[in-house]
Amino acid sequence: RGNVIVATMRAKEHEKFQPAKDVRPPQAELLERFMIVRLKADPGERQRIAEQISDPRTREGVQRYGLAEYVGAGYLAVHRFETGESEHPLGAAMVRAAADWHRVGLDAIPATSLAALAPRYLPQRYRYNPGEDTETATEWAKERVEGIYRLLEPTDGGYRAFDYILDYLSRAADPVPEFTWREAAASAPVDRANFLAYSAYLVGHTDVAGQLWQALVDSGHDDAPAAAASLGMLRKEQGDLVAAAKAFRVAIDSGHADYAPAAATTLGLLCGEQGDLVAAAEAFRVAIDSGHA
Repeated sequence: RGNVIVATMRAKEHEKFQPAKDVRPPQAELLERFMIVRLKADPGERQRIAEQISDPRTREGVQRYGLAEYVGAGYLAVHRFETGESEHPLGAAMVRAAADWHRVGLDAIPATSLAALAPRYLPQRYRYNPGEDTETATEWAKERVEGIYRLLEPTDGGYRAFDYILDYLSRAADPVPEFTWREAAASAPVDRANFLAYSAYLVGHTDVAGQLWQALVDSGHDDAPAAAASLGMLRKEQGDLVAAAKAFRVAIDSGHADYAPAAATTLGLLCGEQGDLVAAAEAFRVAIDSGHA
């Protein structure tokens, strides 16, 4: 109908950007400008597409898997991965680590982080003898198959999991292990730290979230006001009211048009609950003067 498709987003990825409790991710405002259109499997559409394809193998593949999955060789990638779990256990573990790296909110996993994490993804029976070294495992995982796909795609920043394998592993995956969250927190570029912290907060890794938000506050990065406001809410939830008030004051002192008034309002409520009405009034005054309260 004349619409232009720019890109699609997996539902799980979209959910990561939605506000939760009192913490609002920075990407939410952008997504709210768009209407959500959920794409669902349509057997009739799949059949209509297949009928227009002359090659019998491609037609059969589209009927069974769908156009995108077949053309993207998704089913072949799944077969290769499942076979690799027994024949190349360390290589398959690398793919799992790269997929979880994306699930926490980062894209390319650095080679050093991949090498450190992959052995921890090995099944117990291969833990001490995977039967291959890191170099062999990496070569298998990044080998281009049928000229179409690689389970691990090399990028400027390291490696990322093939999209269809990422979807496949994400559908039935266990929660991302804590050791992966910690490695990601230690390796995250500063411009991704706020989002990573929010993702960690959503799944209950509040220690990782607090560490990242505190580091952003201390860095003076552009995301520091947002991090300070979120850190204040986290410390308030944890019952550390002194640390919460300190974080809120950092957000207030930043003068940020959005986060300073919000932090001032919450600090005012916090001070009021503690009976410090003078401090509460001062905080509320900041919020009122901003025009946001």
